[in-house]
Amino acid sequence: MKKLTACSAVSVAMVALLIGLGMPTDARAMSIQELMQLPPSAWGDATSGLSPAELRSLHEQFRALPESVRARYLGSRGNFAGRRPSRGPNPTLQYDTGVPHTNRVGTTNSVGNQFNSGFGNPHTLSTVTFQLAGNFAAAGDITVFGAPVGSAAPVLFSATLSGAPINTLIPLPLPGLTNLSGTFLAGVNQSGSMTTINTTFVIVAVDVNSGGFGFHGMSILVGGGGGFNPAPTVVPGVPFNAIIRMTGNNLPVELMDFAVDN
Repeated sequence: MKKLTACSAVSVAMVALLIGLGMPTDARAMSIQELMQLPPSAWGDATSGLSPAELRSLHEQFRALPESVRARYLGSRGNFAGRRPSRGPNPTLQYDTGVPHTNRVGTTNSVGNQFNSGFGNPHTLSTVTFQLAGNFAAAGDITVFGAPVGSAAPVLFSATLSGAPINTLIPLPLPGLTNLSGTFLAGVNQSGSMTTINTTFVIVAVDVNSGGFGFHGMSILVGGGGGFNPAPTVVPGVPFNAIIRMTGNNLPVELMDFAVDN
């Protein structure tokens, strides 16, 4: 393939822009080789106008490259998530694919996600949306934490889940979580330590499909006082994303993740 020059790199970005604006273009779809001529920090903007099918094609092309080549672009971060522009002032950050697993994480700790990629700073957290696989009248809590320091994390928000329905998405407003930066956590304080689902216990639904976004499941002691585990598993010993999503300013609608599978 002919080496991409500075002018052609600009042309690629312009084609993406024209597509994003709905303007006609006869240009062929961008290849992963062309994208890799740009610095990773520019990948999000360069792909912002591509269709979902074109994004999937790029993702598949990247994953087909030798691991040694991918590693040069992923660097020490382990993954790179380019994002499409937000559609509106309060887009949603979602790692799960919406398919609940048939088992639960066997702990009474708070189980959820570590939100650490695919969003800008500073950001606002306006709504947390979650799905329960079990609940009862005297329920646990849904908690939002700040970035963990060592094994602990500060509590930013907590609310009781008494009477919340199961097997349905539940949106809950988050007051006053503005001008935040960096990683944050959100989890449901579970009850019981069994690994099978019993709907009379408080259980957050988890998804073992990455959807191309990697796995962000985590657990931490109720109240954030310690015990942070950034990579727990669910039976049969697989990583997961909790079905917990965050809506707010400067969070993306859709991620395109080039993570290297473990």
